[in-house]
Amino acid sequence: MRQMPWSKWWWDDWMNDAELRLAGFEAQGFWVSVMAHLSKTDAGSATYTAGEWARLLGTDWETVVKLSLELLKERNGKAASDGSVTPCNADGSVTCNAAVTLTSRRLAKEIKERESTRSRVSRHRAKKVKRASNAGPIRPCNGVEAEAEAEAEAEAEKDKTPPLPPKGGGESPKDAPAESAGSAAVVEAWNLLGKPFAKVRKLTAKRARQLKARLADDDWAAHWREVLALLPTRSFLRGGGNQGWVADFDWFVRPDSVNSVLEGKYSDTGCTSGADDAVNRVWGRGGSQ
Repeated sequence: MRQMPWSKWWWDDWMNDAELRLAGFEAQGFWVSVMAHLSKTDAGSATYTAGEWARLLGTDWETVVKLSLELLKERNGKAASDGSVTPCNADGSVTCNAAVTLTSRRLAKEIKERESTRSRVSRHRAKKVKRASNAGPIRPCNGVEAEAEAEAEAEAEKDKTPPLPPKGGGESPKDAPAESAGSAAVVEAWNLLGKPFAKVRKLTAKRARQLKARLADDDWAAHWREVLALLPTRSFLRGGGNQGWVADFDWFVRPDSVNSVLEGKYSDTGCTSGADDAVNRVWGRGGSQ
């Protein structure tokens, strides 16, 4: 037996129910008590003997039969309630054992609608679970996290170190020292920039992989020193932005950083004090003493 925790009570509908108004004041009060019991059923309908209804409602069975018949009486082709009173004797007389069925059309409709909604929600949740299981791991729902993860994956894909070539072909072992020398030159030039750019304390494995990938790019290899010389002349890269962010070595070895500077993304007209000295140091020309 399913219990409805609450139900809407439409005052206008109650007052404008002509069949219920014609049934009489006593029958109206009887009907409210009946509906309270019908709300605990699965269909807004119940069948009990007249004696059982009497015990449920706290009255006598004769009153139950009388008021039920009053509610079931059709007026203008419609009754206040659906249901029936079935005599228990062959001669048609009614006793306390007569079967009395009473149905609230409104409660029956509400219960049907609730069951339909519950079934629809259950099907929807089942479909979501099925889609999630077919889609694999759930991706971050936060837009910033999803974008950050996508960038990290793209970066990792670009920075993957190519496998060593088989013996007898590909790169010669003598190329390795050259790569190492190129990386060392970049790190040394970066550290010559001075403040506010943080020096590279250690060339980690990740930095080494990124730097190797950048040096393999002919355009990057041809212009990295030029961009290093431009960094001190860009106020945003020196911490002049609203957040005070300063470019660091990890930013410099990203795939697009050098190209962004060359395309003028960080250009401004103010060259801060000390910038000329930093430029000279990068190019090995010596600065002011």
